Amino acid sequence: MKIKILLPFVILLLLIAPVVYASTSIDFLPKAQKYINNTCGIKHLASDQSLFCYLFYKVQEHDTSISNINNTISPIPSKITDLQNRVSKLESEINTTPPPIPGTIVFAYNRPASFSTDGTTIPITPNYNWETMTMHVSTTGTLYGYSLIVNVGSGDFEQVRILCPSNTCPDTTIPLVLDSSLPRAIYKFSTGTSSGNITAIGTLNAEPNSHTIFLGSNLTLPYTSGDLVTSGYSQIEFTVGQANPQNLKSISIQQFDGTNWNEVHHTTCDGGAICPVELVTIGSTFHRTRVVVDGSGNNAAIDYYIRP
Repeated sequence: MKIKILLPFVILLLLIAPVVYASTSIDFLPKAQKYINNTCGIKHLASDQSLFCYLFYKVQEHDTSISNINNTISPIPSKITDLQNRVSKLESEINTTPPPIPGTIVFAYNRPASFSTDGTTIPITPNYNWETMTMHVSTTGTLYGYSLIVNVGSGDFEQVRILCPSNTCPDTTIPLVLDSSLPRAIYKFSTGTSSGNITAIGTLNAEPNSHTIFLGSNLTLPYTSGDLVTSGYSQIEFTVGQANPQNLKSISIQQFDGTNWNEVHHTTCDGGAICPVELVTIGSTFHRTRVVVDGSGNNAAIDYYIRP
């Protein structure tokens, strides 16, 4: 009985052994294919050759699968090497990355015109002494100009109004309203007559060794300041705004020569609400300096910024 059971397996091994041995021969595949065509093409074989044909086809299927797997795996080592190189490059870049860029205030992003935003408090950020803010404003439609409204605890006032010629708003840097005796400034962005969608982003700038000084928000025009803080500084910039009625005519920066006050820079306003924001060089040699704002009415707000 055992002999009868083992006999088919012995026959199977005898059939497979020549195939395995022949696989090392160069002309094995053509001969094997001819044999398969002559033998396995016959249906319903009533012999052990049927099993051999089945095994042969399965071996071919596995060879094809293994070939496909090899083709898939072969590029992986080079991709791993490339990824490792990219990670190394990123790590080196991270190690040399400078401190974070100045913070930003997003007043509006692609917001339909016209509008005034809610208030945003100028943040207190460790290791950054925010002194100025650069406004980046754009529209998909029309925008004549915009204004920045400030509140330091005693109601809103307009710090500055910026004109947008041909619906293009220039990047404009303004001094922040900062005063240690007052609450932290809250800023709002307000459009005039406009259309389309508007984006308004303020970039906060840390200005080493520079300072902003707030002269007040309820000043009467014409206004002549006392001596400004300018010792050790060579540049100065003013923002002037006014509530209704708006009658701003000019900003005159003057220095004292020991006998007379002489104008060193003159900014012409539009007679209404707009006075251009200009950074003015006043020289490194100290002279007593003052500002004269011409116009009429009350509720004028004046802020200035000094830098080395």
